[in-house]
Amino acid sequence: MVLPPQDRQNQSRTFVAQMLEKVNLYSQDCQRIQFGRKEIIYRTGENDDAVYVVVAGTIKLLIQTAREQCGLMEICVKGEVFGESCLSGHILRPETALAMGAALVLRIPRPVFLTLLQEVALLDGMARYMSRRTEERRCLIVAMLARKKQHRLALVLLYLARKFGKQNPDGTCLQIRILHEDLAEMTGMRRTRITCVLSRFRERGLIYINRLHQIVVREDHFVEYLRRSAAGAQYCLH
Repeated sequence: MVLPPQDRQNQSRTFVAQMLEKVNLYSQDCQRIQFGRKEIIYRTGENDDAVYVVVAGTIKLLIQTAREQCGLMEICVKGEVFGESCLSGHILRPETALAMGAALVLRIPRPVFLTLLQEVALLDGMARYMSRRTEERRCLIVAMLARKKQHRLALVLLYLARKFGKQNPDGTCLQIRILHEDLAEMTGMRRTRITCVLSRFRERGLIYINRLHQIVVREDHFVEYLRRSAAGAQYCLH
């Protein structure tokens, strides 16, 4: 079961707030680092033994595909953790982290982060947080398995709505700016194709653009659209 966006955001904020309180005890070991738009935080293959928390801004995680192209693996916003792969002992980065705009991140060395997790409350919060992240990544993997590209885009928009959306009577409004370039990276589609399919979705009433130029997703309409298709039904998010 996927939690409503507000519940997930509250759960994330609670865990990160508790962790940041404890981080103050190790402030001499942690760094707050400012990044500009499209500035690299770390690259695939780099040796980096630290966990990061987004303090402000938006970070996207890119992974190299078999065809040596970059695919968008995840988007992290304020209060989210990334770079946690180093906790397994593998300190070579499997992905590239890139600031989508001006961003501030907190760099926590792995030993410090592991010490923080010895707190029972933080360990439980981290377990819940990572469980949610695993479910979100599963949803993205499922989207990539859809044969028809329009179904991939529909599932990605559902994922974004459920992670970053604010619900209102007319649909779920995406609270972050998503470019056609980002959607292309997440679906393996060309930007021109993204524009074409989004226009079709608007004609079908699946999405609309509000006066603030934000995408508003009508989740129920998307679910019904996918269920009517034999090819898309098995990929529908629950």
